[in-house]
Amino acid sequence: MEYEKFVDYLKSQLELDMCDQNVTAERTMINKLNQDKDVLSLRSPDSRIAPVVYLDDAYYCYQHGDSVVEISRDIAESIRQTMPDIPDFSAPEAKDHLYCMVINAEDNADWLSHSPHEQMQDLAVIAYYRLDESATIRVTDEMCPYLRMTGEEVLENAHKNTNKQEYRLETLEDVLDRMIPYNIQEPNEMEEKAYVLTNSNNAFGAALITNPDVMDHVREVIGEDYYIAPSSIHETILVPKSMVDDPKELEDIIKSVNKSAVRREEQLSDHAYYYNSQDKKIEMAVKPEQEKSEYQRQSNDRDR
Repeated sequence: MEYEKFVDYLKSQLELDMCDQNVTAERTMINKLNQDKDVLSLRSPDSRIAPVVYLDDAYYCYQHGDSVVEISRDIAESIRQTMPDIPDFSAPEAKDHLYCMVINAEDNADWLSHSPHEQMQDLAVIAYYRLDESATIRVTDEMCPYLRMTGEEVLENAHKNTNKQEYRLETLEDVLDRMIPYNIQEPNEMEEKAYVLTNSNNAFGAALITNPDVMDHVREVIGEDYYIAPSSIHETILVPKSMVDDPKELEDIIKSVNKSAVRREEQLSDHAYYYNSQDKKIEMAVKPEQEKSEYQRQSNDRDR
């Protein structure tokens, strides 16, 4: 079955399987981090939250043997079991559910145009509302009146809560040992001296770079200023300055890993950053003029 026919069939089947909730399936495009996705938005008159079905994922299941009926019933059952309670966004305690997330500014420019955010080099700091441990909503300008806050107040509360989060700072060696417990290879110097920073539940932990106290604590642990490699939106890798001869080479590694091992929606940036403890600032590791010079050099080499 071709994709468009599959979408029409799934839409009708979902409305049938969820008729007890008066669900209407509407096809639309939404911004998932770093990309736009083709989805079915499942709207019910009794709910202010509309779960979405990612159509490329559903079609993948169909191409690998699942029937449309099976896919629809699995989706309907999953929503019934996992749909969180709808919060009262206007309640005073709503501010306690706001946290920061760091995303790529350029890749999410359209979404940022109607959402509270702060610029941080080529990144953007946004706020999300945590419904429970597995469900979140990114805060838009439209949502602010329901929260009874301005965009600035939303971000202020998000920073306060993020700064209270517990965090994990572990050597890269320890993280790899946990992932590969029977690895018999000796750790290299990078694995011994680089650190991985994330929060206690490893969700949107890259936002910890917005916390000055955490950045200073890392400086104390490492013993010198350091480079920040954005492993994903969930964690960062922190590399001592003395271990990096050329930050451009670090960026090349980041780009390679992003391309081969990080899902598009979880990628943060292809750039490396540098923590300047004297100014207490996060800077671009490779300045734009350095990138321009490198690009020009490569162009000249190709022209020879």
